[in-house]
Amino acid sequence: MSTSTNTLLRKAGSISLFMAAIVLGMKQLREPDLFWIIRSGQWIWEQMSIPFTDPFSYTFHGEEWVNIKWMFELLAYFISANTGPEFVFFLQVIANIVIVVLVLKLAQEIIKLFGKKVTDQSSMIFVLFAFAYLTGTEFRMIGRPEMISHMLVAAYLLLFLRYRKTQDKHIYLLIPLQVLWSNMHDGYVSGIALLIIYTLGSWTDLYLQSIRKEAVLKLTAVAAISILATVLNPRGGYLLVHPIEVYEMIGANTFTTELNSAFKNPSYYFSQYQTIVLILLVVLTAFALIIEIKKRRLKMVISNLGMGFILAVFALLYLSLTWHRSIVFGFIAIVPLLSALVAAQASGKESLSKFLPLVNVVIGLTLFFSVVTNGYYSITQSPDRYGLEVYQEKNPIGAAKFIAENNLNHQRAFSDYLTSSYFLWSLSPDFQSFIDLRDLDVFTPDFFQEFNRITQIPDEFEQADQKYGFNHVMLNSPNFPVLHRYLNYHPDWSLVYADPIAAIYLKHNSQNEELIAKYSLQENDTLGYFYDPAEIPPSSVSRILNYIFWPFYNSRRPKSSLAETTRFYQQIYDFDRAERWAFKMLNNPQTRYDGYRNLGQMYLTIGGIKKAKEDQLRYAQMASDAFYNGYTLDKERTECLIGLASTSLFTSQYDQALKYFEKAREKDRSNANIERGMGTCYQNLINQNKSLYTKYYPLMIEHFERALYLNPNDIQIHFSLILMYCDNGECDEARRLLGNFNENSLRTRSQRAQLTSCKKKCG
Repeated sequence: MSTSTNTLLRKAGSISLFMAAIVLGMKQLREPDLFWIIRSGQWIWEQMSIPFTDPFSYTFHGEEWVNIKWMFELLAYFISANTGPEFVFFLQVIANIVIVVLVLKLAQEIIKLFGKKVTDQSSMIFVLFAFAYLTGTEFRMIGRPEMISHMLVAAYLLLFLRYRKTQDKHIYLLIPLQVLWSNMHDGYVSGIALLIIYTLGSWTDLYLQSIRKEAVLKLTAVAAISILATVLNPRGGYLLVHPIEVYEMIGANTFTTELNSAFKNPSYYFSQYQTIVLILLVVLTAFALIIEIKKRRLKMVISNLGMGFILAVFALLYLSLTWHRSIVFGFIAIVPLLSALVAAQASGKESLSKFLPLVNVVIGLTLFFSVVTNGYYSITQSPDRYGLEVYQEKNPIGAAKFIAENNLNHQRAFSDYLTSSYFLWSLSPDFQSFIDLRDLDVFTPDFFQEFNRITQIPDEFEQADQKYGFNHVMLNSPNFPVLHRYLNYHPDWSLVYADPIAAIYLKHNSQNEELIAKYSLQENDTLGYFYDPAEIPPSSVSRILNYIFWPFYNSRRPKSSLAETTRFYQQIYDFDRAERWAFKMLNNPQTRYDGYRNLGQMYLTIGGIKKAKEDQLRYAQMASDAFYNGYTLDKERTECLIGLASTSLFTSQYDQALKYFEKAREKDRSNANIERGMGTCYQNLINQNKSLYTKYYPLMIEHFERALYLNPNDIQIHFSLILMYCDNGECDEARRLLGNFNENSLRTRSQRAQLTSCKKKCG
């Protein structure tokens, strides 16, 4: 390969790295958090003050709200007001570019500390590992203010390393950066921790005689001033003690998987591909360090890197274990260290320079094109999509338009936390939420539990209605099935709007009767309705950028699928309409399999509701026929096989159910429902014949444990395992599972009583 070609490829590899970083930040807005963030920024601008109490909910109105992110919220509002809410993701694009630059600079500083020059070859190695950073952290490139913490952690590490080598004045930048951090994101706590850790490490370096005393004293003074500068925020000195509350709140937040840790929910944490990639990088770093230590001796390696940096790396790796979303910090710490070590050890091996440029170009272009065509998101099973626009299928745009067009936005509504944030923005300033995604910054754990009971126990909803006086209910369509069914069948409520994202129910009263008469389902409407997702057209700036980076970009206008419509009517127990929609699916070869699957699930549900044994068996047979018809259409898919197994389980044919589950398991070994079903079969066989206990108990446990591993957020699997271990006197295993069990998610008093009994037995 000629020198000119090599140079061209080297530059192309670097350009492709930044192109990939840019398009990974250009995602459709699906995060509901961003809408309350924009709304808060709007409130701050209009009121010219920062809220100290909650202005957005009627349940906690006037209660204290410690809002650290106010500056980011204001910035997000300005962007949204001028270029549309979707353009807030341009901040993520900027953050991606800045972090990649900082990671590359960090690698350069580290290799210099080992006495090596930054060569073309080492730069290419840095680029190669920067791709690992992008793919490992992409799942947190979601436009939220945590991007500020990601950037500043990388900036702090770079300032620390530069100071170790030059003791220049750049270290004073820590002071304004800490002030900025404490006004933009709760992660400012990490800044305080890094300042303390690096300073303590530097005093150790002084003892090892690898840094001058004057430099350590200067660093100590800057760190102390930076920490004290945290008080330069609307809350003042309170932020110096707020970190304790932050960690308590996060520890109490069991309502989101992003806060699962390696300690509380290891099965979830270690099953994520980001964790696997980080572990691989850490192992490679350990090997590279061992090689370096053999060359230079341990003391020399510590002297080169500095104890402050080494301790900071360990601290960030530990932080990445505490919450899954914090794994980004582990990548920021390990990628530049590993790439510098590899580059240092590859120094002199010029053969790498022959193929590395081409490797980087291939990786960069593959990543770029897979992102803009959404292939990357399909492969990683990510809910994200490329393009600056509001994700129509994730936001209740149509429901908000219905509320606004019918002048309901000033009426009190019950709304869930999945939809409220969008309503806060779209229906401002009149709409106030019952609960929203500000989570424990505003709402208490007890209130989240109250919300769960309201959506799962009709009597609890009635009590809440009497207390708050709901005029209408706005619910996420795919979730909260119990409340959907209750409202659909209750004579005081009528369904007036539904699409794949949200449904609206109006209470029968004088002001709503005209709307109910106009929009509610009529007896003679055999199919009912299910609207297509509504859209918010992207701004012209967003549209231009989308096409610049991908000229073939297509802003989709999705339609409600027959399957979504069928599932919705099945969920609200409107079985006649659900059946008619399912039969429409049978008319299309592309949807026929799913049509049979939906019919089977519906008949099985009806059979479970029926009281008479003959009705149960009749619907079970109808379910079995539907599932079998689907299975014969496509024997490689497992859904109808699982349906056949579930039908056999329902009719107490446990041996037959096991055969179906086994056949499905041969095709899909990562399906928690299959494992749970097999465990349930063995459980029922034991209940039928106690003499089979010794034979089947280990198998029952094995399948339930496997099911929990595959779906660690399934409360019922988790709860069942706890009771099994308790009943069998295996208290060590029961305590292991009790440690990270959210007992507030239990729906019934009998379940809570069972859990209390287990705790008494096993402690």
